[in-house]
Amino acid sequence: MSTRFRLPALALLLWAASHVPSFAEGAVALGLPANVANDGVAIGHSDSHDTREGAERSAMDLCRREEQGGTKGLCKIVLNFRNQCVAVAVDPLFGTAGFGWAVADTRQAASERALTLCRDSSTPERRNACKIDGGGCDGTAK
Repeated sequence: MSTRFRLPALALLLWAASHVPSFAEGAVALGLPANVANDGVAIGHSDSHDTREGAERSAMDLCRREEQGGTKGLCKIVLNFRNQCVAVAVDPLFGTAGFGWAVADTRQAASERALTLCRDSSTPERRNACKIDGGGCDGTAK
């Protein structure tokens, strides 16, 4: 290929690469009542969307699907993130207060923080029951 065709082809390739969606938008929607043990909690998170609006819409849809009892109508966007990971931790026993979520640069860091928050919100006898119950990473995060 002659130089005459290589430069325009390279310019076109660079332009196309810069216009590919990054799919690195994330959001967290939360419906948090005054009493998690009595009313539960609703949470929706999304990652790897090409727009902030798409991430928020997806997180809100997921949160609203979980709404029940004391969480009805409480879902709202509480955080947007990019190139990060989200994790949710809960005590799986119905009627307990253990719940935590976190966003961090890595899946491990988000999981550790979510578990810590869950344990901190639990009663002493239920602290070790907290388990990761969802999460994901977007963009370049791992």
